[in-house]
Amino acid sequence: GQLEFVDEPLPEVVARFNRYAARPLVIGAGVPADIRITGVFEANNAAAFAQGVAALHGLTVSRGDRETVLSAGSGAAH
Repeated sequence: GQLEFVDEPLPEVVARFNRYAARPLVIGAGVPADIRITGVFEANNAAAFAQGVAALHGLTVSRGDRETVLSAGSGAAH
């Protein structure tokens, strides 16, 4: 039930999470393509992952009807 990443690009991490997610993650416009992820995460908790990435990289998270979107925005500064 866990996903482990070592210095992997955010798009690849999101793709792996989306294999398990009932509500897929989407990378919105303006999110830097060079964000790298290292850590161990619960495969069935993409929302917690998204919140953590947003907090660390100054992004925002919004929940649509069918997806969770990471966007460039007014999240915490990195």
